[in-house]
Amino acid sequence: MMDMHSVAANFTGVDACYLGNHNGSWPNGTLGAGTWTEFGKYSPSMDEMMACQAGNDPWSASYKYGLWTTYFFLALFVAAGIYNAFLSLDTLNRNATLLSPFAIPPRIKAIVRSLDQRKISGLLPEVGVVLLATVFAAFSLAVCFGIRPYYRPPNFGSSPLGLRSEWIATALIVWIIATATKRNPLSYLSGIPFHRLMSLHKLLPWFCLFFALVHTVAMIIRANKQQPWRVTLATNSAYGWSAWTALASLAFLCLASLPPIRRLSHELFYPAHIVAAILMLAACYDHFEGLLGSWSYLYAAVVLLGFAFVHRFAAVAFVSRFFTRPETAVVEMGGDNVLVVKVDVRNAEMKWSAGQHVFVRFLTLHPWSTHPFTIASLDASTTSFFPSDPLKRQMKFLIRPHSGLTARLAHLATSSSSPLSVPVLLDGPYGPSSPLSTILSGSNSALLVAGGTGISFVLPLLSALVEGTEVHAVRSVKLVWAVRNAECVEWVRQGLERVVGLVKDEKEKRGKAGGGWMGVEKLEVDIFVTRSETLVLGGSKASSSEDLGGVQEVASPPLVLQSGRPDIAKTVDTATRTSQDRLAVVACGPFSLLHETRNAIARAQLAIAIHGTVKSESEGKPVRGVEEIVYWEEKYAL
Repeated sequence: MMDMHSVAANFTGVDACYLGNHNGSWPNGTLGAGTWTEFGKYSPSMDEMMACQAGNDPWSASYKYGLWTTYFFLALFVAAGIYNAFLSLDTLNRNATLLSPFAIPPRIKAIVRSLDQRKISGLLPEVGVVLLATVFAAFSLAVCFGIRPYYRPPNFGSSPLGLRSEWIATALIVWIIATATKRNPLSYLSGIPFHRLMSLHKLLPWFCLFFALVHTVAMIIRANKQQPWRVTLATNSAYGWSAWTALASLAFLCLASLPPIRRLSHELFYPAHIVAAILMLAACYDHFEGLLGSWSYLYAAVVLLGFAFVHRFAAVAFVSRFFTRPETAVVEMGGDNVLVVKVDVRNAEMKWSAGQHVFVRFLTLHPWSTHPFTIASLDASTTSFFPSDPLKRQMKFLIRPHSGLTARLAHLATSSSSPLSVPVLLDGPYGPSSPLSTILSGSNSALLVAGGTGISFVLPLLSALVEGTEVHAVRSVKLVWAVRNAECVEWVRQGLERVVGLVKDEKEKRGKAGGGWMGVEKLEVDIFVTRSETLVLGGSKASSSEDLGGVQEVASPPLVLQSGRPDIAKTVDTATRTSQDRLAVVACGPFSLLHETRNAIARAQLAIAIHGTVKSESEGKPVRGVEEIVYWEEKYAL
């Protein structure tokens, strides 16, 4: 009889799996060195198994697919970091009115932004995110399904398809956690704003779930080739509670994050989201068993999640003096049934910038949940007009009630004979720490677009431009604000009037003195009332807006109300054709407003990419518009 080892030595690569494919027999009838199971399947020796795997995607080297996935995202964030670093350096030079050696060609930026900003459908994220998802899908599917074999002979080790998909899903866990934390290291290092990272955070779990399902199905098929599935399920711990718990938790995280389900109850969504994430990590810890360094990904995820929890807990404890001195929120009903919430923070160790938000915990209503609200007021300590007045340090929020906490607040505020006072804990602030350089990016002109309570984000930015101490290059600003009725203007009327008055006063002073002014020189404020037949402001009632041609000045000359809806596309088009050099567009409001603004800008970006500028004609003569447009969008909900 021929020696078994000499026969095995002549079979390498795919041929080394011959025994498994022929139930333990070599071509000449020689039997392998393994054994046969009670189910009649050949179980090879360790040498035979290793020889078979050596040329067929071996188990011992399968960890590389997790590394490949990690390298993909590292390359993505490094590239974004380099790109945004050049943008930041260019912005610093522009704000200081210096020539910039770091400028990226405007056409390249226009191409990137046109892809990044356009949104085809409300069901899909921005085109840039879709393209990124498509590239990663092509990469991950090629890695998972483009390499053969998918399965080995029975008893010759795990399914290579199941291993590849498992490692891809495992590596994704870290990036899912990394893109979710509020104090986000990725955002600081790459320059990608948090709300854009959230787009990734919403997509990656679906990729993770897909590859987890591929792993599950492949491993079940593989196990069933060895022996009946019922036997494997009863005897193999790898197919036990932890595997199914991890898969179920991940599926819950994906499904519960769908907007229609998430909006049912924010109070329930957030704690359930955290519990499901922790349960999934714990189940994965048991399921992975630390094989081939798989726990390293879980350690990284736990460190990121733990740091986020500890940081937020410490921040809230610091502001509230270890929870012994909560702040007091005064809640009143404003126009159009919007809650106006004011929090006196003169004693709190907290400073904020325009465009930032905080998480508010209402201790006597829903102490177990927090809600994010944009700060509609500017921190007095960051302005040049009353920097030393501590009484001016007040946070203001404009909240439209929906369900849950906000509905209960509205009910209590309506039924109370005096302003409602509620103790609160503040967590934050979050958002751009240097809004004028981050959001406006050294622009010469700015178009601010707001819808309803979206003025919470836009007005502080306008105030920072006029009143703040931060250096910027903006000289011309236009604010377009759409509200349901004129009563809504009362939410922020004093702040708007103050800003308009300051620009007017500075302009008059500059005219008399003949000197220069390194601030906003031109400010236009257009307020559109979309539903009211009669315009009312500051307690003054006027005749129908239709009798006045749709435009009317009421109560305060600086503020002009117009009836009807603003034509956002036309407004953006006019701004791009009449502004010079660089234009910043900032929008906050409902989906329809953001969608229209975003796509109008994307069209202008495409024109810049093709022609180098937005071109138009005036009185038959060509007019050169902006050469660069930066866009910042703040959504009502992430």
